[in-house]
Amino acid sequence: FLAGKGFRTLPRLYMARWLSGTSQPAPAPPTVPGIRLTRWRRFDPQLPRLLRDAYMDTPDRDASEVYSTAAGCLVYLDALVRGEECGSFSAALSTMARDPAGRAIGFLLGTVIAKDTAHVAQVAVHPEWQGRGVGSEILKRLLARCRGTGIRDVLLFAARGTQEFYRRHVFEPRPSEAPGMILRAIPSSRSEDRNRSD
Repeated sequence: FLAGKGFRTLPRLYMARWLSGTSQPAPAPPTVPGIRLTRWRRFDPQLPRLLRDAYMDTPDRDASEVYSTAAGCLVYLDALVRGEECGSFSAALSTMARDPAGRAIGFLLGTVIAKDTAHVAQVAVHPEWQGRGVGSEILKRLLARCRGTGIRDVLLFAARGTQEFYRRHVFEPRPSEAPGMILRAIPSSRSEDRNRSD
């Protein structure tokens, strides 16, 4: 229906990884030579450009201003960190990857959407570092931090072209009949009254 009105579909696969055991192994040192992984400490002004560049040749960039400009990326990242999108931001579950010169080359923003459930809200790796294991390293770091913290499930939405990457890290598609997530705006009583009188 909407395709005829200029809309197009950008499919996502809702994927999950169920963690077992209660021990929390220490995150292993990165196996990608020259990178340094750190916990999220503060917002790095390099991140909006990094996110824009990471989405340079993706359908998401063509479909959304969020990924097409550094300004759009800044607004989106700010909303994630303030907890306005995808649950409550968790600095403990978020990781930065830096090159030997200290430049941000990748990051993962983790959120908590329920007491025992984490969500991968955003992953981005600079194009020059894609395919070199940086995304795997930051995802492994998230999973290591989740274990033993009471988090049993890690969820994410995988865009087309990224699903195989997540499958390699033992994420599975959620069953189609499984409950999903929905955000509903709850109207104020005045807008409800206005809607009733229309």
